[in-house]
Amino acid sequence: IMELLKDLTRKKSDDFVPKKDLDKINNIYIEVNYKKASAVEQDTIISKEMTSPGGQLIAVGKEKKKELKIAIANAKLNHKDFENLVKGSPNRSYKRYAALSSLLNQAIKENADLMVLPESYLPMEWLATVARTCARNRMGLISGVEHVIIGKKVYNFTAVILPYSEMDYHCAVLSMHLKNHYAPAEKDEIHGYRLEEVEGKGYELYCWNDCWFPVYCCFELASIEDRSLFLSYADLLVAVEWNKDINYYSNILEALSRDLHCYCVQVNSSDYGDSRITCPAKTEIKDIIKTKGGTNDTILAGTINIDKLREFQFKEYNLQKMDKNFKPTPPRFNPEIVKQKIQGSLLESLKNK
Repeated sequence: IMELLKDLTRKKSDDFVPKKDLDKINNIYIEVNYKKASAVEQDTIISKEMTSPGGQLIAVGKEKKKELKIAIANAKLNHKDFENLVKGSPNRSYKRYAALSSLLNQAIKENADLMVLPESYLPMEWLATVARTCARNRMGLISGVEHVIIGKKVYNFTAVILPYSEMDYHCAVLSMHLKNHYAPAEKDEIHGYRLEEVEGKGYELYCWNDCWFPVYCCFELASIEDRSLFLSYADLLVAVEWNKDINYYSNILEALSRDLHCYCVQVNSSDYGDSRITCPAKTEIKDIIKTKGGTNDTILAGTINIDKLREFQFKEYNLQKMDKNFKPTPPRFNPEIVKQKIQGSLLESLKNK
């Protein structure tokens, strides 16, 4: 798949990309990841369209993670890379690759379960290598993919790499989320180069080793409707960003953590900052990590306790107010969904809908 994508991205901007090439990529991706039931243990990988709560369900892995150690990258994005990309001279330098390798190695050294990188950080051509590294080290990764340009079309993807074990083999599923809402400034720049953005049509709800989370890309969080989709389902929400309006997004994230009552991970370019792991708790303890700035790319790691969050959510208000770990759950929060997660029956329930 990566080789086909590389061939397509090498085409000149005025070349027409045959639909059969795009269909071939899509068909191979679906066949490899979801359709070959004989190659994997039953239910190790599940992909299903959901009517409620909506979106695509992607379930990977049979483990039960009570905690997740999450590494967030404090790394600076370079706007010059986008300019070079649209000119047909993408930055694939050793320096850039070494910076990515350093972050991955730091996260692996910290025994992180999941690593999160900013929007537009990872070149498409390096995805296969990164996926193999994640599979080998059993570390999940969520990263914005540098804009992909095919003909006159621009795609802003977020890659979600989820490792799992099959017999004695370490494997990984690669899922690509196409950005649904491009920021006005992002659109202006794309149009300024006589290109056209391609928008996605929905969201994914991931269940990875019994941890439930959706992934959002920057301006998607500005939609109050979109960010409310997975109320009661999400243990964690992940947002990758390249965004200078940190005050606005800080307010969104803090409200979102309490509105959905889940852990939230936000990773932005380090020069803008406000990369963090936060939870629906009182002000002095809500931020597990919060960072900005620095001249060296690095990672910070923090641990979220999924079991503790679910145990709190299952209680009614009279018991929640005596528990000081989190703020009370919001109106319309459904403890029956939490009960299904605790009992391990939610995935089966959604599969049968």
